[in-house]
Amino acid sequence: MRSGDWIVGLPFDLEIKTRRGTMMLRLVRMATKVDPMWLAEIAPQLAKVEGGLNPTFDLKQDAVVSTQQTFFNGSKIREEVVPTSDHPEAANVFCLWLANQMAI
Repeated sequence: MRSGDWIVGLPFDLEIKTRRGTMMLRLVRMATKVDPMWLAEIAPQLAKVEGGLNPTFDLKQDAVVSTQQTFFNGSKIREEVVPTSDHPEAANVFCLWLANQMAI
């Protein structure tokens, strides 16, 4: 089986005896690798999207872009850069980029 960052499976606790006494091994059986974005679709009440982070002007896209992060149950599962021309700081970000280009 290949390793996965996120898995689902059935928990299986195994109690074994050692020289030092009894020890509990917490194992997982029937484990399957999953894409955490599936979990965000299945349980949207546990998903949260934060957008508009770190706005910058991207010349290739000819637009203001910002970072969008998706969290599931508090864990970040995706981070992507998306066009956000409607960002409240879009005009200022573009003006700063243009001013820096003229200064070069």
